[in-house]
Amino acid sequence: MHILDGFLNSALNTLGWIAAIATCFYAAKKFNQKAGDKRIPLMGVSAVFLLIVQLPNYPVAGTISTHFLGAVLLASLMGPWATYLTMVVVLTIQCLLGYGSLITLGANIFNLGFIGGIGGYNLLMWFKKIFPHSNRGFSHALALSTWATTIMLSLAVWIELSIAGQVKLGLLNLFGVQSLVGIIEAALTVLIVSVLIKARPDLVITHCCGGDKDACYAHHHHVDTHTHKAGQEHDHGHLY
Repeated sequence: MHILDGFLNSALNTLGWIAAIATCFYAAKKFNQKAGDKRIPLMGVSAVFLLIVQLPNYPVAGTISTHFLGAVLLASLMGPWATYLTMVVVLTIQCLLGYGSLITLGANIFNLGFIGGIGGYNLLMWFKKIFPHSNRGFSHALALSTWATTIMLSLAVWIELSIAGQVKLGLLNLFGVQSLVGIIEAALTVLIVSVLIKARPDLVITHCCGGDKDACYAHHHHVDTHTHKAGQEHDHGHLY
């Protein structure tokens, strides 16, 4: 959900930029510590994918626009820090193409990147603990976290617009619109990730190894299948 130009006051725009810059530096530091350049190719592909799927953009009450977010989808593949940095690149390019403006870019980065990407990742990890450790359980966690992230992001944007005195849509009406958007996004996210789990399970780090990309690669490339002491075959596509 992009906030369009002219709807936040200067104080909120300044706070948005401060939050965006601070979280961007922190994300870059964490990314370098955990991943280095191993995920850069996937980040590039993901950025192009988001730029394409976010092209259909629908105004909501004249102050915001709604579209496919994709933050939880990326977080399920790359973890929180790579997702956040990818979202920063995508949002900056979109800003230059006319979605939002440089003035509101900081707030949009914080909302879609930090709340959507990092917040969505943490919701996914939390829901994973609730459901059984299986493909179906992971799909349920992914769907719920995607939907909940959409609602969480909507609430953040609504609060920011309320502070700026620019609310043109009631909270319940906004939640109604975004609930439907969240259901559609959850279905698409589960579909895409389910296909990847079957084709390339090592890419979905939140499924195979709890979010640790290095552990996932080691697991899939060095221990494809093995036999436990009990004599049962270990199917890594169904474990975390």
